Amino acid sequence: MAYMIWGGFIIVVTGLLILLREKIRTAQKQEQQIRELKQELKSFQGMDAEQRKREIREMANQQKNCFK
Repeated sequence: MAYMIWGGFIIVVTGLLILLREKIRTAQKQEQQIRELKQELKSFQGMDAEQRKREIREMANQQKNCFK
């Protein structure tokens, strides 16, 4: 009986660790995208640049809000 309980506990903990790892990977990918967008942002000029800057800021804010 005790083996079944410990086995179930280990399965649950392993599943939670896998979910946490996936969430961390997703966060890292989004951080990388934000860095790339910031680099892209620096290269824009003129009126189109202002529009693109707003879009990039909105995307970055949405991604940050996903993890709150």
